[in-house]
Amino acid sequence: PVTVLEGWAPNRAAILRHGISVAEPAANSRVPVSTIETASEVRALAPHLVILCSKLADAPAVIAAIEPHYRGPYLVTLNALADFDLAREIGAARVMGCIVTGLFANLVEPGRMQRHRRRGDGGPPTFRIGETAGAATPRIRALAELLGQVDGAEAVDDLLAARWTKLVFNCMTSPLCAISRTTL
Repeated sequence: PVTVLEGWAPNRAAILRHGISVAEPAANSRVPVSTIETASEVRALAPHLVILCSKLADAPAVIAAIEPHYRGPYLVTLNALADFDLAREIGAARVMGCIVTGLFANLVEPGRMQRHRRRGDGGPPTFRIGETAGAATPRIRALAELLGQVDGAEAVDDLLAARWTKLVFNCMTSPLCAISRTTL
């Protein structure tokens, strides 16, 4: 079961009514999930994992709000080195990182996401998951298998090297795409 912590009322209401709608090049789908409005509701859920997928600038406040109610592991899907920063704050045993590449999706209206790339298109894995300290562990391989049901996923043994590779790639391609108004 998945529960989304969603503070934005229109999105929360749409998700509660219809689930998360995902429009993709190959097909459309609807994923039923429950929602909560505040981090204080996390304790009652007793989750096995929190997947952090907020805006990078919002992450410290989200973590600060959740921490009094949760002591389990986080899977951090944010860019930059947010996973390593969080691991330094709360301990590497509680933090795993997930590099998301090529998802190419945006929220087009409350509860409705548009994805511009076909799942499983043979490109690089969408999800690259690793420990913030050390090689891939059984929990990393289990998460890669689980997320592999959504799209391509792989466990990585050196998350820091993989993270820096993506950051360098973004630094090279993002400005060029912006200037040329294209995608690579």
